[in-house]
Amino acid sequence: MKCGICQEEGHISTDCPKKPDHIGKKTFTEEERQEAEANYRKVAAEFLDKARKLAGKVPFIPDAAAMYYCMLDVKTPFWVKASVAAALAYFVSPLDVIPDWVPIAGLADDAAIVAVTMGIVHRHIQEEHIQKAQELFA
Repeated sequence: MKCGICQEEGHISTDCPKKPDHIGKKTFTEEERQEAEANYRKVAAEFLDKARKLAGKVPFIPDAAAMYYCMLDVKTPFWVKASVAAALAYFVSPLDVIPDWVPIAGLADDAAIVAVTMGIVHRHIQEEHIQKAQELFA
């Protein structure tokens, strides 16, 4: 695998040790921050109820729960919190591209959003977040 930044073999651009600090980090406007905070509050209020209802029925729920606990962590960067809040807000929202009541496909769009977001923020999900998610469903 060849890096798109340094052109060296063995890693990709997201893992490049020569990657500038500003790449991959979004600067938020005040309006975007307020919208993200609103998503954050909505997710915090509604996520756990939906996750408990779907636990054991949907395979991505533990990953979504780990992202939830990552979002609540004060050490998590704002852009990660905003990304997770947006994904989990979509998950808890009754307005979906494919409604949740449609068998199998109803949660496929939610799973896709969670998977893509997990791929983006996975480095910020710590062992403590995973453990809290596991305890939630124990």
